[in-house]
Amino acid sequence: RGVMSGETSGGGEGEAKGSQGTRHTSPLKPSEVPFCGFCQLLDAIQNSAKEKKKLHLQNFHDKYLEKNSDDYFSFYRLLLPSHDKERGYYNLKESALAQALIDAVGLEKGVQSDAKRLEYWREGNDSKGDLVETAYDCVLVQNCSRSYKSAKDGSSLTVGQLNCELDALANAENKKDKAK
Repeated sequence: RGVMSGETSGGGEGEAKGSQGTRHTSPLKPSEVPFCGFCQLLDAIQNSAKEKKKLHLQNFHDKYLEKNSDDYFSFYRLLLPSHDKERGYYNLKESALAQALIDAVGLEKGVQSDAKRLEYWREGNDSKGDLVETAYDCVLVQNCSRSYKSAKDGSSLTVGQLNCELDALANAENKKDKAK
């Protein structure tokens, strides 16, 4: 059972698990939606038939987001990042992004390490030169599973908090600041 339950993840109707682990029967401000729940929505949309994709978003919006909120932008800027004109560019090329991920997660550098796989992602046999897939395997799966488990227990990063972090990344002056 996921952080957000209902049509998008196959659980009960009308409940959302908030950042403190309690069940909410009332809708949340878009910025208070747990990022884990947002990811579950994206997974549901990605894994559904074409005709059901819109229905997942509509159900999520109707059941979990506060009506007439002035905060929808925080939710939709993550859903449609190419349309977000407020946040600047991250100014990280792929190799610099790989290095920033290594530094941010604190990966140990070694011969057979995830850091080495990220550093040489273009040459990787398992990811076929795909930085996103390599980062997913090396960083998300290996290092964020603890965060995901704690998110399911209620201590979740929210959409609003993630937006603040992404804004700080876009506004950071140098690579060292971007890795923070």
